[in-house]
Amino acid sequence: MNRLCLLSASILFSLFMAVFPLHAEQFRTSSIIPYEVTVSHTSEKPEPVVIGINDALEIGYPRDNPYIKGLEIEIRIPKIIASYRDSEVFYLFENVHPAAGGDQYDYEGKRLYKDLIPSRLSYIFRIPFEGETFTEASPYASVLPVEMNKAADNLVLRTQLAMKGVPDTYFDARFEVIVQPVLADMGSLSLELIYPEGTDLTEFPLPLCYIDEKLAATDEPVLLKTGMHHLSVISEQYRNEMRTFSIEKAAETSLQIVLQPVTTDITIQAPEGTVITLDGEPVESHRVIPVEAGEHLISYRLADYEVAKHVTVVRGKSYTVSLAVDVSVFEQEY
Repeated sequence: MNRLCLLSASILFSLFMAVFPLHAEQFRTSSIIPYEVTVSHTSEKPEPVVIGINDALEIGYPRDNPYIKGLEIEIRIPKIIASYRDSEVFYLFENVHPAAGGDQYDYEGKRLYKDLIPSRLSYIFRIPFEGETFTEASPYASVLPVEMNKAADNLVLRTQLAMKGVPDTYFDARFEVIVQPVLADMGSLSLELIYPEGTDLTEFPLPLCYIDEKLAATDEPVLLKTGMHHLSVISEQYRNEMRTFSIEKAAETSLQIVLQPVTTDITIQAPEGTVITLDGEPVESHRVIPVEAGEHLISYRLADYEVAKHVTVVRGKSYTVSLAVDVSVFEQEY
């Protein structure tokens, strides 16, 4: 008796709202069950949620997730419902209030879509967020001709009996509903450049980072297509770095690069006993000496023999300067 009263009241209420439509449409449901969508990196489906023939499912989802393009909803249909053709309808609402919980039966929200539940054992459909597009995943999944607002408070799936004369066992039937996010074929790169201790970042221009030959920012994650990518870090003050990295679907890849200062050095070679000076300062032979880019003066003194050489060095390169002592032999005829 209670079931018939609820059914009659629900049908009368729906007819009233069809005649007098409002921007925020009111509806009545036996119960509304909260459900939160999560992003998983496995291929396993989440556990189904069980709802009755006059129930509703309030679906929440991570609005700030940049990878979610929409939602995929699978309704697993009991045999008894599938056997009564066009006996059940479903609705999609967004921004439904009040939230799930409590003893209330009346709600209101913006209706997005209404359709009959098909007479088969499973029905899968996708609903994109505004501005997103995607094609059907398979012949078994359809894309609804509507869009939902990603910033909406929620999405509510409501089921409702649309036929009289069904047997009592029909009212005991339950739907199993699986909701999954539709993910873009994208991931992100979080890049961190580690500078030498004590570096003053205002003293020199910052390094430039290129991903697949395109200039990229380093202060926030960079969205990229899944697959392999190439990174180049170009700088005048540090060694250029190159990396190859992989982006996975709906995942963030972290990459740290320790920057090494660009060094310029000179190695001076001379015979044993040679007195060597570099820019007037004595240095040892066969030792790597760090220097600044530019012109330098190297002087050699071996016994009474002295020679000096000006050398211009470029940043980031190593130089070897050798004193060559040779013996010349001249032949003279008498």
